[in-house]
Parts: sequence; C-alpha cells; structure tokens
Amino acid sequence: MDASDVTDDGWVAMTGQGFVDEIGPMLTRQTPDGPRFAMRVEERHLNPFGIMHGGAIMTFLDHAIGITGARTHDAPGQATITLTVAFVDGVPAGVLLEADVEVVRTTRSVIFLRGAARVGEKVVATADGVWKIRRPR
Repeated sequence: MDASDVTDDGWVAMTGQGFVDEIGPMLTRQTPDGPRFAMRVEERHLNPFGIMHGGAIMTFLDHAIGITGARTHDAPGQATITLTVAFVDGVPAGVLLEADVEVVRTTRSVIFLRGAARVGEKVVATADGVWKIRRPR
C-alpha cells in the first residue's frame, strides 16, 4: 500500500498530537468494532538492524491505547501509569502498522486496557496498561 491506498481505505491523519506528530502521522478510522489506529513504517522508524525501533512501537501503542481510554470518561485528562509491551516480531519499513485496543475494565480512577500491534493479520507486539483518570480536585 502507498499513501493513497491508506487514504482510500478511509484512514485520516491525526494532527496536533504533540510528540506523536514527530513519529507520525498516526492514522485513525472508524470501524463497526470501534476506532482503529495505524501508522506507515518509514526508514526513520528503523533501528540499526533494519526493523522498527521498539520505542516507536511503544509510542504507537501508548497513544492508540490512551486515545481509546480517553473515550471511556468525561474527565479532562488521563496519564499512563504502566505500559507493558511484548515484542513478538520485527516490523520492516513500508508496512502499515495497525492497532487493536480493548478496554478491560474501568473504575472511577483508573482504566485497564489491552492492545495489539499488527501487520496485516500478524501480531507483532502486545501491550497491557493502566491509565489514571485525571479529575479536577
């Protein structure tokens, strides 16, 4: 897929996302199962071994999972408490990296979420995390 294929598939670039703009653009689209997230892996995302740097994968998952968590509450913000990532396979340049996210549980003060990064149907990383809901005092 090239950039026009991504646009044709209904992906929309997210902008104004701070640090994520530096590694992005991050893409989103609505599906019957909820929002999906993606990014095109470029040469600048690679480590010296020619595969996507783990830090870039973690940033991608943290952002996708965090956005999903933010949609579960009406508080003005949230912050990552923990994020555990397991790297399953390498990700080469040129592919579209996608994320699936699931809300595991929500309490008044925290959200438990799980996500997976995929290239096509192949899982390349998984993540579990807890986000603190930041409510006014």
